[in-house]
Amino acid sequence: MGVSIYYSAYRDSGLTDEERRLVEDIADEETRELLAEIRKRLPAWKERGAVPGDVESPGEICEGLPVFPADDSDDPRELFWGSSKISHGECEMEVMTMQLEHYTQFSLGRLRQAVPGAEWHVHIDGTELTWEEEYGEYALH
Repeated sequence: MGVSIYYSAYRDSGLTDEERRLVEDIADEETRELLAEIRKRLPAWKERGAVPGDVESPGEICEGLPVFPADDSDDPRELFWGSSKISHGECEMEVMTMQLEHYTQFSLGRLRQAVPGAEWHVHIDGTELTWEEEYGEYALH
């Protein structure tokens, strides 16, 4: 089973050039870190059967953290959006959970910090996630 995570940021003032670069850099860094972690775990997952035996690279089970400009948005406050399919339909829950934790505990928090004053909408297939200020991460309830 696979799910998708969706995220978007809104603010009355648009992104500055510096914020735009920072958002792109964070998305790239977080994608590299996530893929590296999957690459490290992949042999053990394959050995246990947690991922299909024919999976050769992390990109086959993870899309990373893309961010897209909201150029065509109906909402003029939308700064950017992104979505990522999480895991491969034949992977075990551990693989999906690891990816979800990376997004909710690290990646999206870093993006939030890069865009002060933005309102965020983050959901997994229609289920809204709650930002836990105390912990600096999204809660998976």
